[in-house]
Amino acid sequence: MAVVGVLLAGFYLVAVAAAIVAFGEGILPIAIVGSILLIGIQYKVGKWAALRSVGAEDLPETQDSQIHQFVERVCREKDMKKPSLKIADMGVPNAFAVGRRGNGTVVISRELIQLLDRSELEGVIAHELAHID
Repeated sequence: MAVVGVLLAGFYLVAVAAAIVAFGEGILPIAIVGSILLIGIQYKVGKWAALRSVGAEDLPETQDSQIHQFVERVCREKDMKKPSLKIADMGVPNAFAVGRRGNGTVVISRELIQLLDRSELEGVIAHELAHID
C-alpha cells in the first residue's frame, strides 16, 4: 500500500508540475484544488465502484447463516460493528473488504465458498475483517 501511495502522490505531483509548465504558475491553486477534489471523489466513490465492479449482492442470513454467525462472533470479540456481507460471482475464488471500521463491507465469491472448507473460509473472512478493523 505504501508503494501505491507513493506512486499516486508522484502522479499528482507530476500532473501539477505539467500544469504549471503548460499554463504558468497561475494554475497552481487550481491544480491543488483539483487534486484535492479528485482525492475526495475517489474516497467517496471507491467503495461503490468496487462493489459494483464485481456485481456484489447482499448475502442473506438464510443463504449462509454460518458465515453471518462467525462474523457476528468475531465482531463481538473485537468490539467492532458488524460489516455488511456481500456475495459475488467473480469467476475465481476471492474475497475482499472495502470501507472502514463502522462502515465496512466484506465481499466473498461464491467460488471461494464452494472451494474452501468451513475453517479455511473462516480464516479468509477473519483476514478480511482485519482490513476494516
